[in-house]
Amino acid sequence: MCPSLPLELYSEIIQHVDNIPDLHRLLFVSRVFYHTGLRHLYENFDVEIERTESHARSLRVLCENPIIASRLRTLDLDAMDTFIASPFAADSPWIRLLPQVFLSLENLKNLQLPRCQPECFIPPASVKFRLEVLRFTIYTENCRLEPIFRFLEVQDAIHSLRIDAGQYEAFEIASSCLPNLRHLSALPNIAQFLLPGRSIRSLCLDGDLGSQWQIGVA
Repeated sequence: MCPSLPLELYSEIIQHVDNIPDLHRLLFVSRVFYHTGLRHLYENFDVEIERTESHARSLRVLCENPIIASRLRTLDLDAMDTFIASPFAADSPWIRLLPQVFLSLENLKNLQLPRCQPECFIPPASVKFRLEVLRFTIYTENCRLEPIFRFLEVQDAIHSLRIDAGQYEAFEIASSCLPNLRHLSALPNIAQFLLPGRSIRSLCLDGDLGSQWQIGVA
């Protein structure tokens, strides 16, 4: 590969590689492909969470490799259905690893939390990253809202927020929080507490992101 080719061309080629194995092979074609493609390879992590040690390896990589952790932009934590009703065991690798993972990320922009939410799944307010997109779930039973509120208070860059479920009669969050929120998906009883004082451009009240209502432009 000619080293004089513009970097934009390498990036364009990499953008058309739509699977991880091929992207990994492409890194070994040349040094330019390696350095250009490495960022794309580790921008997204989709982690399927089960009650097995082997599935914690991908998160352990983030804890032990700060360069990879700094490249991550999207983290999607997908829990198995068995966890929706079952609490995490005290010795689960997720209980030990997740707080470390959150603190190791610097440039995360998109965080998709799993449907089950032990408190360890809620990032501490001391994280370095500033999210732009967040999705999480509120359950009516055994769900402490304080940790997620403390986290949201320092995430002033979020522009898209999706809150699944949640039948609370009150959802108290300061009007000064989430000043850049533009896209909201939440049930009406929660949305009513997030609408005042914020320039929401699109609103979904039934949990279906495909049926957004345009309610104005800021």
